[in-house]
Amino acid sequence: MFRIYTRILITLLLLVFPFQKAFSQQKITVALGNTLPPWVMVEDNTGIIPDLLRATLGVHGYQIHFVYVPYARRIPLYTENLVDVVSDINEKVIETHQMSGYFSDIAYSYENFAFSLAKQNLQLSSIAQ
Repeated sequence: MFRIYTRILITLLLLVFPFQKAFSQQKITVALGNTLPPWVMVEDNTGIIPDLLRATLGVHGYQIHFVYVPYARRIPLYTENLVDVVSDINEKVIETHQMSGYFSDIAYSYENFAFSLAKQNLQLSSIAQ
């Protein structure tokens, strides 16, 4: 009798084991702003931010689904529990909108620069220009 139960148990484990990863994957929906190359590129579902999220969360078994919306729509989607994660927000926005959850801290940063060909001889002295 013990041998029969052992065989059944082993058979069940062998049948279930290949599907374990599929059942254990947790789906996460991430709200991103609309296209902002190279950070977010909706056309092919890539960019620095989606790739960074895939690299960090994907290796832990998370299946990531991206939702691309105008930046102002991300907060209501999160506060209405329509998405799990909002990308590109800061502590001030979190405080202003009284968002609950976990703030991961700054994941990346950048500085904007304006460039011009030297032959154009542009003399810019303010952002407004």
